[in-house]
Amino acid sequence: MHGTGALPHARCQGWFDEAARLHAAGASLSAISRQLGADRKTLRECLRAGALPY
Repeated sequence: MHGTGALPHARCQGWFDEAARLHAAGASLSAISRQLGADRKTLRECLRAGALPY
């Protein structure tokens, strides 16, 4: 686990999968970050890497 505030990996994977789907459909990073409540810079790094950072 990544600390007491960390989301379970399955939930994070679901977040990433949804972000990747929206991005592939042409949604902007800003729009995706607003919709999912995610940090735009973190989202950009994850999508560039093609995976979660852990």
